[in-house]
Amino acid sequence: MKFLAGLPVEKRNQLLDKVAKNTDSADVKKLISLLRDAFPDQTPNWDVTVFKKKAEESLFPRQTDPREEKFYPVLNRTAQTFLYPPEKPFLSAVVIDFKRSQEVTIPSVVRQLFVATAFYFSHSEIMPDWASLRTFRDKSSAEVMDIFKKHPYFQHPKNFSYGVLLFLWCVNLALLGVLAMTRKEEVAAVTSYAAALTLFGLFMMLANCFLTVFQPRFTLPMWELTIISFNRALLFQCGS
Repeated sequence: MKFLAGLPVEKRNQLLDKVAKNTDSADVKKLISLLRDAFPDQTPNWDVTVFKKKAEESLFPRQTDPREEKFYPVLNRTAQTFLYPPEKPFLSAVVIDFKRSQEVTIPSVVRQLFVATAFYFSHSEIMPDWASLRTFRDKSSAEVMDIFKKHPYFQHPKNFSYGVLLFLWCVNLALLGVLAMTRKEEVAAVTSYAAALTLFGLFMMLANCFLTVFQPRFTLPMWELTIISFNRALLFQCGS
């Protein structure tokens, strides 16, 4: 629901009116109502944690729901009101995130893993059990990020995005079409397998764009399956 932060107030309220009609749950309707007042300014930097805490206290006081067993199902049902049927603003946000996934490079994926690790040092008070882990013990955020900066293999290839890989994959698959004239059955099997791998990776990425806020690390399965697919088709050509 973080995409709501970037919408104009009038457009956001119209969308909330529509999704509120997709549920009969009083708790979900109350949560949607809280969303109306959750964006004082049009900014993409919406503090989700603060809203979650406020919504939880409003719906289920801590003493009545200590393990959040009631609150999270309400969050899930609220998300469902946006997912089905999906409205145009939501679909536009999905498209934007999917396009971003095609521009991601491997170094940006790796860097995000270090950033996520360094997140602990500015939120240690809410993660006390992590302090004893070797990754965080006697270290700082700067030291964690220095590991990424000091090792060149984390930072290359810099300008090789997934979109470039997908283009090369398409060229590689087209070359298989040339072989189809002499080895139709074998080529058809390899082509189907290669296409299935890449399409499944793209589908996983698209599903992520529907279900959560985009993060570079979510592109890993897409990268991996396309690389496997590319190598399989290339090995077949070399063997031919």
